[in-house]
Amino acid sequence: MANYYASHMVLQCAPKRANIWGHGDVPGAEVNIIMDRQTIATTTVGSDGKWSALLPATAAGGPHTITISSGSNTIVMNDVMFGDVWICSGQSNMEFNMNQVSLSYKCTCTYSYKVDCEASYMNLY
Repeated sequence: MANYYASHMVLQCAPKRANIWGHGDVPGAEVNIIMDRQTIATTTVGSDGKWSALLPATAAGGPHTITISSGSNTIVMNDVMFGDVWICSGQSNMEFNMNQVSLSYKCTCTYSYKVDCEASYMNLY
């Protein structure tokens, strides 16, 4: 499995489908991807030793447990969330208030982290 997939990660939520990939030792070997004890994808290791799978579109939320198994190898990732990740940087971004964009964008949140478009600040914990 690619080294940036790990416990406590966030994968893309619906309507998009998250892509997950990795490397296998045996070309042609079956790779099973299980989320919360239910198989959600199956693929095979290619002749180049790589495998990839598109996960079903999953609503924002979690936490989920994702298990990747192939032969005797198993990787378990805990506390996996589905959602959107926004990364902001730069001094000018830090001074930009959410209420300055509230008329242009509708804020809809389907998970417990709520963004109040009328607020002049945003805190996510």
